[in-house]
Amino acid sequence: MRLTEAVAGRLEGWLDRLGEKVLRWDEAALEWVSTNSKLGKLEGLWLLATFLGDGYLWGLVALYLVVVGGPHEHRVVLTSLGVMMVAVTLFRLFKMLFCRPRPLELGQLPAGWVLDEQSFPSGHATAGFTAAYLISRFFPGWPVGLVAYTVAAIIGLSRVYLREHYPSDVVGGALLGTLVAHLMVPVFWQLVHYPIT
Repeated sequence: MRLTEAVAGRLEGWLDRLGEKVLRWDEAALEWVSTNSKLGKLEGLWLLATFLGDGYLWGLVALYLVVVGGPHEHRVVLTSLGVMMVAVTLFRLFKMLFCRPRPLELGQLPAGWVLDEQSFPSGHATAGFTAAYLISRFFPGWPVGLVAYTVAAIIGLSRVYLREHYPSDVVGGALLGTLVAHLMVPVFWQLVHYPIT
C-alpha cells in the first residue's frame, strides 16, 4: 500500500511539473506569435483566416462539389459531413471537460465578435485539420494535400496570433481532427454507400 501511494505521489508530482512547463512554453509561444512584427504585417490574412475558418471555407468547398460533382463527389460530401459532425461534437465535449480559459478576456473582443469561454481544443484547428485530411484523402496528390494542410495551418496560426487560443489548443485540435477523420472516414463511407432502409 505504501509503495502504491509513493508511486502515485511521484507520478502526480511529475505530471504537475510537466503541466507547469507546458503552460510556460504555451504562454511564451503565444506572446512570440501575437507580438511578432513580421506576422503583424499580415494581420489582414489572420483576420480573414479566422473568419473563413468558422466553417465558411469548408462549406464553400462542399457546395462546389455538390454543384459541379457527380455521384462520387456527392458521396464524398455526405461522408465528410458525417465525419465533421463527429469532430465538432468531440471538440465541444472536450472543451466542457477541460474548461481551459482563453488567453484573452472576452471583454477585449471587438463588438459583434462571438466566442465561447473555453480554449482547449481549438475548434477552428479541429475543423481545419479534419477538412484537410478529408480533402487529401479523397483527392490524392501532393499539391491538393499541401494546399489543404497549409490553409488549415494558417487558420490555426491565426487563432494564436489573435490570442484566442494557446498553441497547445491548436495542436490538440489538429491532432483531434486528424484522428477523428482517420477513424471515421471508413465508417461514414460505408454508411453512405449502403444507406439504411
